[in-house]
Amino acid sequence: MSLFLPVNADTFPAGKINLPNPDSLPILLDPRLQPLTFSPPEGLELVKAEKNLVSIKWKDTAVIETLYVVERKTENGSYAEIKVLPKDSVSFEDITVEPGITYYYRVKAGKEEQNSATGKMEIKYSAYSNELKVTTPTSDGSTTGGPIKDIKIIGEVKRPSLEVKPKLPDISIKPDLGTVLGTGTDTETDTSTGTGTETGTGSGIGKFLELGIDPGSLTKPGAITIPGSGTESGTITDTETTPGTQSQDATISAEIKAPEGLVGEAISENQIALAWQDKSDNELGFLLYRTATGEWEEAAVLNANTTEYVDANLLPNTTYYYVLFAYNETSISTESNFVEITTPKAAQTQVTAPAAPEALAAEAKSPTEVVLTWIDKSDNEQGFIIYRTSTGEWEQAAVVSANTTTYTDINLKPNTTYYYAVFAYRDSSFSAQSNIAEVLTTQAASTALTAPEGLTAQAQKPNEVLLTWQDKSDNEDGFLLYRTSTGDWEVIATLGANVTTFTDIAVQPNTKYYYVVYAFAGETPSTESNMVEITTPSQTTATTVDFTGASSWALEELKKAVDYGLYTDRIMNNYTQSITREEFCELVVKLYEKLKGIAAVPVSPNPFIDTSNENILKAYGAGIVTGTSANTFSPNNLITRQDICVMLYRAITGSVTNVDTNIDGVPAFTDENLIGQWAVKEVKFAVKNNIMQGSASKIMPRDNTTREQAVLLVVRVYERFTDTKQINK
Repeated sequence: MSLFLPVNADTFPAGKINLPNPDSLPILLDPRLQPLTFSPPEGLELVKAEKNLVSIKWKDTAVIETLYVVERKTENGSYAEIKVLPKDSVSFEDITVEPGITYYYRVKAGKEEQNSATGKMEIKYSAYSNELKVTTPTSDGSTTGGPIKDIKIIGEVKRPSLEVKPKLPDISIKPDLGTVLGTGTDTETDTSTGTGTETGTGSGIGKFLELGIDPGSLTKPGAITIPGSGTESGTITDTETTPGTQSQDATISAEIKAPEGLVGEAISENQIALAWQDKSDNELGFLLYRTATGEWEEAAVLNANTTEYVDANLLPNTTYYYVLFAYNETSISTESNFVEITTPKAAQTQVTAPAAPEALAAEAKSPTEVVLTWIDKSDNEQGFIIYRTSTGEWEQAAVVSANTTTYTDINLKPNTTYYYAVFAYRDSSFSAQSNIAEVLTTQAASTALTAPEGLTAQAQKPNEVLLTWQDKSDNEDGFLLYRTSTGDWEVIATLGANVTTFTDIAVQPNTKYYYVVYAFAGETPSTESNMVEITTPSQTTATTVDFTGASSWALEELKKAVDYGLYTDRIMNNYTQSITREEFCELVVKLYEKLKGIAAVPVSPNPFIDTSNENILKAYGAGIVTGTSANTFSPNNLITRQDICVMLYRAITGSVTNVDTNIDGVPAFTDENLIGQWAVKEVKFAVKNNIMQGSASKIMPRDNTTREQAVLLVVRVYERFTDTKQINK
């Protein structure tokens, strides 16, 4: 695909024009596939909670997400979005919380994609993660996550208090600890032989001590005396005072004896079996209370003479505390002993990955339709995921149900080679990929591409050539533009359908260039357009710019920007005025085009409703900006320093090959907590490469930037990532 073209030749010899034959779109014949899942985040849990900080984390299980959304609510409120994070995020720190408030969090993944009907970008969301409950401390210190995610203070066990006078066995009863215990003296005689047999009398505080639970969080203990050792016989005297008020609706009566000998055993990861001795003969029933967090709740209201109960629907690997009361029409007994039981960890379910489908075959049934068939070799799949490519970039074509062995893929391009692969899946486990099937769709009845006509070239600047042509086809996928000044043709741009103009800014002054353009559809190019020849003018005198009002320290960099062509007329005045998002976007596009050597192409259709600025659309198409929402850019907002770092980072990595993005060794900033998680790497990259500097160990990420400062940053990037020998060539 080369043609020897003498640079000084005025015409081409007849019959010797060997125009380039475009390779079009190369195919990766055996790519390594990755299932494109879009699963909700998993395992949302607390990292730590402080008075004004909640740190959470989760597992990123999605593959094709483009963002994450964190939502929060208070106890009786509704969920609201508090943060949008970039793809692959697995943590978030909420610094807007207040002390002593209970918050609930949930997270979902999102992916931006274009609506085929409207052409606008839309966001689709996964299901939500699990809900996380967090209560911030009221004083300094922090709470860390654990098996009980919403526990506030380990060991803060509160006894229940009587609120409702029980009348019938099936009434929901919520006793209050203060009224159950009141104040008084607890005397208990304990005889232990070391054999596990225990006898004794008295209420639950002595028992609570025997269980190893600190009663200081429950009551104010008095003197405790345990004489002897080994086989013991002694008296424990506990004088205690517990704050609380007696209920007016029920009383604690000695006429009802408290249950004794409450014991428990975890019989599964979510069940605990309890048993006790019924010491009263006049009860209507029993009230069983349970806690794992320090907040008591009624577990069950049981019939008279009941002496055992199985508590179900519990959490694995969690410590539970239980206490029991007897009751009748007018009275509630004192509490039983307290018992502590820990449920075992959840059993790990081993999911066997399905076997890979075999013998995948593809047959073109029409110019736009391919029928796939395969053999289902697994007996435990939940379905199959079908992948397709015609460009080397795999995409998910369909998800079909279990036992399916055929699928028809429609809306394809005529005369185009497609490659397919299939996976079986179960939950989050995937089989190996099937074989890759290749198929060429048939030629459409009328798909001949008409070559572009009327190609013209204008060179009004030493480093810029404007090309225009007429689009004579109505079924092209785009255009391929070729250029040469030496006889070796090169593709300088691949453009979209219906495009009829292109500006080549990667040219040198006083040089003769040749251009030709093709239309293409799928892998089929049209014949070539006419060939056009143009010679760029010589370098002219530097542009005159008025630097009045610029800071003295900025003058040298501003002059360099003019020499490099890295400025716009609209910002070369009022130099100390803060720069807007639109103004900086225009500037960074110039930088991107200079570094890449070709003009950026505006995205179409326009994804924004608040701007049609061509440079903003170029920046969006090049991946430099994404907007402030799915359909807004906020062009007139002032840009922050961290946003500038993100735009510069994307412009550099999108235009310069083999950029070292390592940020190791960058010292921490004292205001680093103000940097958005989506911008930390980009800010540190700018600092490491001497693009942006801070002051007094601060980087001030949310401050704005003046026009002259913005120009200085762009010049630094250009000089840092351009061969200095080529800058003024």
